[in-house]
Amino acid sequence: MTNTIKKWLIIVLLSLFSVASYAETSASITVDRAWGLLLGDEIKATATITELQNNLDLNSLPQPEKRYGAWVYLKTLDVVGDELEFTYQVVNVPKTNTTIELPLYEISDAKGNIITIPTTTVSIGPLLSLEEAERLQLKADHAPVLLAVDEFEQQLEMAITVAAILSLILLFWHFGWKPSNRQPFAQAVHELSRLRWQRSKDENQPARILHAAFNQTAGTIVVHKELAKLFESIPWLSSLESDIEQFYQLSSGHFFSREAGQEPEMAEVVKLAKACRAKEKLA
Repeated sequence: MTNTIKKWLIIVLLSLFSVASYAETSASITVDRAWGLLLGDEIKATATITELQNNLDLNSLPQPEKRYGAWVYLKTLDVVGDELEFTYQVVNVPKTNTTIELPLYEISDAKGNIITIPTTTVSIGPLLSLEEAERLQLKADHAPVLLAVDEFEQQLEMAITVAAILSLILLFWHFGWKPSNRQPFAQAVHELSRLRWQRSKDENQPARILHAAFNQTAGTIVVHKELAKLFESIPWLSSLESDIEQFYQLSSGHFFSREAGQEPEMAEVVKLAKACRAKEKLA
């Protein structure tokens, strides 16, 4: 009798020990927001695992960046100690407010023991109720808002007017009043510059322009034989005597000899005109 009792006590103790050793691991889940969820909203769900004796088998965890069911998409899944942090996004909504269940998962630890991540319910719905959506009518595009440009137009008109007046003044100055008040060699330099731009085919024109400047400066027609009188009456040209003498010599041989010699070169004429203009400004 005593042996039978001892035998049964040993069996009961072994059973209790076995149950304690293999206590089932469980999990609970909570969400940060369970109602009023609309399309695009995120849901933070935290699953807490109790009595976790072994490490989790990461390969058994749900795959993130994947849609689960008709309503939610699992964006991320993080393991923090004995907690699993799920981030869902609502990717579909029904026509009316509806209570749905988040996905249920079965995962395992390193020894293959199954752990069930329970589901929980949340409420999702459309932004507008069905009645409001039926009454909703699209409005026609409104007319564009015109910016006030009156002040800008006035400023633009004023700027154009001022530019036109200044242009007329410059044209009058350049072709009207200024040429009539230019000194002889200043006018000669101006006309020679215009010839270079116009590419005149008259090869004698540069020399004629410079002769006109000498005649106007002297107040009479200057000829080669009377250059001494020019230097006496216009002493500030004396320092250019050799250059002027050479110009008149070439010019006389070209214009007044039976066998026309070579005309003064354009570059030399321009050089002499500029040199005379420099003296003219200092006179």
